Amino acid sequence: MSDQDAAPAADSLPSMTPFREASIPKLSERASGLLTYRVAVDGEGALHLSVVANQGGAYFSTEWVPFQRVRECLGDLMASGASFPTARLLDAYHGRSVNNGGFLAAILRHEGLLQAGDPPTRHRVTGDWDAWETAQHELAASGVPLVSASSPSGIKGRRRGRRSRATPSGDGHANT
Repeated sequence: MSDQDAAPAADSLPSMTPFREASIPKLSERASGLLTYRVAVDGEGALHLSVVANQGGAYFSTEWVPFQRVRECLGDLMASGASFPTARLLDAYHGRSVNNGGFLAAILRHEGLLQAGDPPTRHRVTGDWDAWETAQHELAASGVPLVSASSPSGIKGRRRGRRSRATPSGDGHANT
């Protein structure tokens, strides 16, 4: 099954309002370039994460991943502090690109919700997830337009998955 086959139908996707964007380093020492992601809310106020650009040319999914689904993937690890492999994060996506888990781990580490585990190629849940989520909702409700960390120019990558509709910001990135 391809990423396209696993993605939800375009008409079933909620509209997204991105309110934060950041460009961050990837986790792999062999990877080059930066990864750019966005945080958004849907029409019902649920938080979502999406990779929107990848320097270095590796495939990436532009699928909006519900933050609640990320929490569900890691539910039993939230209190245990046990290290887990990147593959554990793949269930947060409908698509199954091998890069999805690693890119999501990089985002969650940058947000202070994960840290290196033992060994450092694994991850461990950290931080106050409830406080992070509350802070994101407050920022989204503030009505401030998309807040962007200095995004490097010329970020290119190969997107996988179906293109549905452009984000409300009109930047042409797909919502899937």
